[in-house]
Amino acid sequence: MKILSILPTHNSVAALFEDGKCICYLHEEKFNNIKNYWGFPLNSIEYLKDKYGLTDLDYVVFPVKQLMWGSMPVVNDKLSSGVEKVATSGVRKTVDYIEYKTRWKTLFFNLRSLILDKFISDRVKKEMVKYLSEDFKIEAKKILFLDHHTCHAFSPIYFYNLHLKKSPTLIFTLDGAGDNYCSKAFLYYPKKNKLKLISSSRFDASLGLLYSGLTKFLGMKPTEHEYKVMGLSAYVSDEKYYKVILEKLRKVVFLNKKTLGFESTFNTNYSYFFFKENFIGYRFDNLAAATQKLTEELVVEWIELVMAKYKIYDIACSGGVFMNVKLNKKIQEIKEVKNVYFMPSSADDSLGYGAVFDLFKKKGISPISNSLMYSGLTYSDQEVENYIKKNKLDKSFVVEKCLNIEEKIANLLADHNIVACFNGAGEWGARSLGNRAILANASQYNSYCEINDAIKMRDFWMPFAPTILDRYADKYILNWNKLSSKTKFSSKYMITAFDTTLLAQKHLVAAMHQKDKTIRPQIIEKSDNKFLYKVLDIFEKKTGIGGILNTSFNIHGFPLVGSLDQAMFTFKESHLKYMVLNNFLISKK
Repeated sequence: MKILSILPTHNSVAALFEDGKCICYLHEEKFNNIKNYWGFPLNSIEYLKDKYGLTDLDYVVFPVKQLMWGSMPVVNDKLSSGVEKVATSGVRKTVDYIEYKTRWKTLFFNLRSLILDKFISDRVKKEMVKYLSEDFKIEAKKILFLDHHTCHAFSPIYFYNLHLKKSPTLIFTLDGAGDNYCSKAFLYYPKKNKLKLISSSRFDASLGLLYSGLTKFLGMKPTEHEYKVMGLSAYVSDEKYYKVILEKLRKVVFLNKKTLGFESTFNTNYSYFFFKENFIGYRFDNLAAATQKLTEELVVEWIELVMAKYKIYDIACSGGVFMNVKLNKKIQEIKEVKNVYFMPSSADDSLGYGAVFDLFKKKGISPISNSLMYSGLTYSDQEVENYIKKNKLDKSFVVEKCLNIEEKIANLLADHNIVACFNGAGEWGARSLGNRAILANASQYNSYCEINDAIKMRDFWMPFAPTILDRYADKYILNWNKLSSKTKFSSKYMITAFDTTLLAQKHLVAAMHQKDKTIRPQIIEKSDNKFLYKVLDIFEKKTGIGGILNTSFNIHGFPLVGSLDQAMFTFKESHLKYMVLNNFLISKK
């Protein structure tokens, strides 16, 4: 059985699955070089057509029910698309401000839902079905639109193979917004493969949207730069500096302990107005710290109350808010938590994973995940060699084919060189996991400065992350013996943070947060990535250091590279001196 998943919204994705396995997972940004691209993944689908045919699809799945005309590759309904243009124009700002000032949340929620669901989304889905039916020669009834948060919930279940467990798991989803909601909590019964809804929160009480409002207020890009606010928040260590801000925020969003859902005094999608009215002149780092603190308080309380009610202590978390690694650190430190599974890339780009694997299960095909993220664009050694010849790279650069490229990389790192790696299948999601990575020796702070100033060009307060050999985890992570049983699987994907030992603060100084000394590591075993593991193993034998700095192969503002063209663009436009393309080392003269 072949299933194509399409996400034509934020973090646009097309992915192909067959007989319970993930074949290829593609972000549209890998083709058009637009970070977090919003729209139909046309280039990704064309790639899948060229490589896999897509002439015998059994289903096409959309992991979302609400769609707008911007999700369509072709727009034929001029009236409805015109309404949408008006709704997203300057008129929207006026209406938004009226809603914010009147606090008539329910009225506007119902009105918005009526317009979006009945007048826009239903028409978009009909056009989408018509378009895909003709394109893929597939019956309309086999094109499915599934609930956003249910797909979020199923993503960690099937990624970590929790459906094979005997005992139930609590699932928490939390993001900015999706199909009118921002959060849901479920009780998952693996024997019945059943999700029981415990609680839900409308999107107008969204912590994620509150966080995005602050991101905008601080002059950064909402839905993209929230991680910068998180990194900034750690620079304020004493609550007394942001207590006044925090007290005001606690009155905006709060948890209903009876319904176990989030509520708010106004639509948090308009929290930018709130920050502008209340906090002009307040320090930016104090605002970041207060918003981060509120998020941690409410989410931890939410999880604790649900666990206490159901007496279940294995939990899984998915949704964009759980990209916040400092929040995840607080969750894994909850005393009662037995096991926690954070979806590796928990934002909307992972929705298709849950949607399709659950469909397999319902159709009698047992899905098995390898719990790896390497399903992106792949180039053979011959394709790389042809690319080098076609573009005459040997005329502009020094090109060397290496019999043992891992040893070459390890030697360069040991000598404090920085190396960009493009090897094997690309990782999907937001994190660099070694195959599309910039690697460096983390034992000198100068590595941080060189990458940040000459290559990545990121904000000065943002940390980099390390990749650590599994045998060094207890040497570098504080209380690893206690935490490892809880987070053994999640710690492989840079999706959660840990306190560090003094040895780590010496060996990994360039790959940690400079204020609180935390790290968000990729703890790697040989079976996870043989190429990267071998690089670290050789590096450790040469230096006595069990970890390296690993950051995404891109220039700030551009996506993690996927194609050879993007790799060359990044290499040429930055001050990188060394780049690996599979078994070839490219050096600037």
